[in-house]
This record gives sequence, C-alpha cells and structure tokens, in this order.
Amino acid sequence: IKQIVYNMYVDDICADASVPGAIPFEYNGQTWYFNGGMVNKFDSVIRSFNVYGMQVTMVLLNGGKGAYSQDLVHPMAQDGDCPGYALNVEDADAVAHLKAVGAFLAQRYSGHFDCGQVDNWIVGNEVNARTSWWYTNSTSLDFNVNIYVKAFRILYNEMKSQNANVRIYNSIDQEWNRKSNPGSFLAKEYLDQFNYYMVREGNIDWGLSYHPYNSPLYDPYAWNGPAVWVQDSISTPYITMQNIDILIDYMHQPKFLSPSGDVRSISLAEIGFTSSFGDDKQEASVAYGYLKAASLPDVDAFMLFRQTDDAHEMESHLALGLYDLNGNKKPAYYIYKDLGTANEATAKARASEIIGMDIDRMISENVMWTRGGNGVVN
Repeated sequence: IKQIVYNMYVDDICADASVPGAIPFEYNGQTWYFNGGMVNKFDSVIRSFNVYGMQVTMVLLNGGKGAYSQDLVHPMAQDGDCPGYALNVEDADAVAHLKAVGAFLAQRYSGHFDCGQVDNWIVGNEVNARTSWWYTNSTSLDFNVNIYVKAFRILYNEMKSQNANVRIYNSIDQEWNRKSNPGSFLAKEYLDQFNYYMVREGNIDWGLSYHPYNSPLYDPYAWNGPAVWVQDSISTPYITMQNIDILIDYMHQPKFLSPSGDVRSISLAEIGFTSSFGDDKQEASVAYGYLKAASLPDVDAFMLFRQTDDAHEMESHLALGLYDLNGNKKPAYYIYKDLGTANEATAKARASEIIGMDIDRMISENVMWTRGGNGVVN
C-alpha cells in the first residue's frame, strides 16, 4: 500500500482559548485556536502512515456539528441535516477563520515540524451531491458551484502559501449524466461549471478527485456493467472503471488543462467493489480496477474503500471491505496484496480465470463488455 486517504472534520480540530490544551495559531493579525487533543491524534496517525511509506491524502469535511466551527457553516446551509455542509464564504470573519484553518493544516503537515506529512488535500466529498455532502438549501447549480469555487480557492491559496508542493483536489461522484438523488447535480455539469469559474477567475493547478464506483453501487462486475448505465460515449449515464477513459479524454481538452498546459492530476480517491454476490467477483473487480488505473498515466491514485465491511452498508448489498465483519481476510485481500508486486502474475491469472479473458488483453485493447438489464443481480 503506497497511498491512503483519511477524513478530517473541521468540527473536530477547531477550538477556542477555553479548551484545555488548545493550540494557538497567529495568522493575519489574529489568534486562532485548534483542539490540541484531536490535532495530536492526527499527528500520530499521519506520522504512522509516513513511516510505512504511504503518501497521505486528507479529505477536509465540514460536519456542521462542532461548537467552535459553526461560523464555517454557510448561511444557506443552516437548516440542513446532512453529513456535510457548504463552507461559509459570505461572512468576512468566517473567511478569515477558513484561511487560518488552511494555513494551519498545510503548515503543520508540510513534513517540517515532526507532525507528519500530507501531500494531497481534497476539499469536501462528492460536492455535486448537494443534499448529502455539500449542503445548501439552494437548488441552483450556479450558486452552489460558485460558493464551492470560492471556498476551494481560499483553501488552495492558504495551503499553497505554506507548502508549495501540496496538491489540492475537488471531489465529484460517478453520476456523470444521470443522478440517482434528485438533490444532487450531475457530475459532468458540476465539473464544467467549476472549470468555467476557475478559468474565468484565474486558472490554478487544481486536481480532480473522482469516485468511479460501479453502477449501481452494488453491481459486482467492474468489467461487465449494465449497458443501460455504462456506455462508451460522452453521454454515458455513469463513468465507472470500465469507461474511465471517457473522463481522461475529457480532461485532455485544452480548456481543462493546468496553467502549465498539462493534464491535471486525477485521483481515484474512493472506489470499492462488493462481495455480496460472490467473493470471486470482488477479486476480479479489484484486479480489474487496479490494473485499469495503473494503465492510465494521468491517474495518480487508486484507493479502495473500504478496509473492513460495514454492517449498515451491507444491508444494501455493499460488502466493500477486504476484511469481513469478523476481521477475516477475504480472497480479494490476497489478490490486492499481490497487485503491483513480484507476485502480480498470480493475481492476473486468478482474475483472468474469473473473467474468462486475459485481463492484460482486456485492458490493453480497451475491451468493454456490457450486459443487458439494469444491473439487478439475482
């Protein structure tokens, strides 16, 4: 394992002077405070990952529940009840607080203060899923993208000022041209609008974090999705690992290039495959997903979700872990362990046997199998 993704909530790290052990941080003429107990825990975790040679990607979330981060919840999100809220970019004091958060985190985890090193930051999670992860009570695409762009640019500027080498990513889901939740925006239209504002207001070197889950999420076949949902066309309802090339090609357009003229860093920072319909399908899916990602030079990360099954998710046939609920390693654990190592040929042979075709050939020739129906597995 060379990369790991981890979540951090501003709710957990913000504090004030009254909190025992609070860490003061002087920034732009003001003193801000951070929760020493929580920050020290993150220090320990991040250092541990670094010791194992893992590059750390941290997802910065706003859970809206923290006593000392209420000012960071956008005024249009105050009435929500969601896992994630839009950051407040309307109020000057909140913007100053957000700037301090970005500067504190990038400085502390730059690798220069014995606190560990975070190389990549993702601003929010699947932010096109408005009613889930970047909540406001506005249904306007333009409004929601506009405030996300402002928050993104604030954090980008403050983090880059402390660590020029850090990468900052946005985050969208796989619902490219079809949304399963009426409270969401299409991933494609959100990405287009995000890029429009970025170019208009001064292009910066943002990266794209994409979650190419199967469609539907519980579909067990990463290499053979439902034809109705997964298509080899820019109009495809969903972009999964099967047709991820569509996204890569899309990001090659001149209007999407970085200020230096390069294709942006693309991180597949969350993806998982279920074993609910057979361990063998999860084995082959993990191998297919990893090898497909590894074959694409523009993809810089492939991070499996999750390590261990979650009982609640399993009610929806999402047994995504490499371990089961009892802590036992599933067959997918071993095939994942062999990928990218001297034992990769064994993993490839096993995946090819399950798929019924040589997996190297399937990927190198971009063979795209699809099947009829809507993905419901009996």
